[in-house]
Amino acid sequence: MPRFSRRILMYRTPGYDDYKLFDYQKIDTGSVEPWSVLPKKSQIPLSEKQKLYLAAGHTFSYVVVHQNQIVKEYYSQDAGAKFRPNSFNLTQGILSLLVGSAIQDGYIKSVDQHVSDFYPEFYEKMNQGITIRNLLEMTSGLQPAKNMTKRWPFSLQAYYAKDLNKRILKMKSSEPPGETWHFTSANAQLLAMVIERASGMKISDYLEKKLWIPLGCAEPALWSVDDAGNEKAFCCFFATAKDLARIGQLILNEGYWDGRQIVSRDYLRNMITPVEGLRNAAGKEVNSWGWYWWITNYRGRQVIFSRGQMGQYLIIVPKENMIVVRQGELGSPDFTRINIPELYQLLDIAFQTSGVVL
Repeated sequence: MPRFSRRILMYRTPGYDDYKLFDYQKIDTGSVEPWSVLPKKSQIPLSEKQKLYLAAGHTFSYVVVHQNQIVKEYYSQDAGAKFRPNSFNLTQGILSLLVGSAIQDGYIKSVDQHVSDFYPEFYEKMNQGITIRNLLEMTSGLQPAKNMTKRWPFSLQAYYAKDLNKRILKMKSSEPPGETWHFTSANAQLLAMVIERASGMKISDYLEKKLWIPLGCAEPALWSVDDAGNEKAFCCFFATAKDLARIGQLILNEGYWDGRQIVSRDYLRNMITPVEGLRNAAGKEVNSWGWYWWITNYRGRQVIFSRGQMGQYLIIVPKENMIVVRQGELGSPDFTRINIPELYQLLDIAFQTSGVVL
């Protein structure tokens, strides 16, 4: 029995505290830039109904930033401001920003550069046509062989894999790139591999250099690695809610921070713009997908968000200069639905506690 199968049978469903199960890379901080916090006496309190909603969903952390200031913080009794749960697929939104940084640094020419420029061994069959854009748009055509997913879904195999990068390089396109939108974690993992090969740095070291230290993050983050030492770049990033909110602020700043353009402005604008012409295997239009970020509208406002299993959210509302971070243990499992009640509930609480007039 493969090792990942034994691990799946032993641990089953991935958890919010799985940094305890795996080795990890630590992402260190530099000079901390504390958030401005609205004084308690000036904050709009949560209603009892709102508190019950957050508690019922096993919410660990709920943080609202409005006009560059924290206006609401909620933590469960078993968490706190320094609690670092698994971000799951929300990690991919952060990974996308690192592509923009790699372009800004000149490591990557553009999103239309071929993956095979960095991994010549990937140049076979239809793989030679795959570009970074295809990975970002989830149109690479990469899919695991059917015999690999007969018992366990690929995402679960990847989560417990011994050498994930080796497994990724064995994958082949099932169709020409650019044709069909198919959400698979393989795209994000391969994207991280490209950034590593382009920059000559581990993805966790590059994140530390380009985001964690420049943004003045307050707490070290953790990134789980497999047995071969590869970061599980498609998931498994552990950080506090207030530090994740800095990622949202960087997006609101169009990639600019403390006098420096950290992420290419052109890249970032494309990242949060829905890709045109995407269709899934059923032929249904996918019109809300950016580059690892979802884009929708709610109450007359554009909403940009990245989401992970168990209801991890990093939400941005540009019109209100607002960021909402929610970390928890329960949430919608469907990653292809854009309009989901929990997103609206989290936004309504944020609007109310920020004093936004709807």
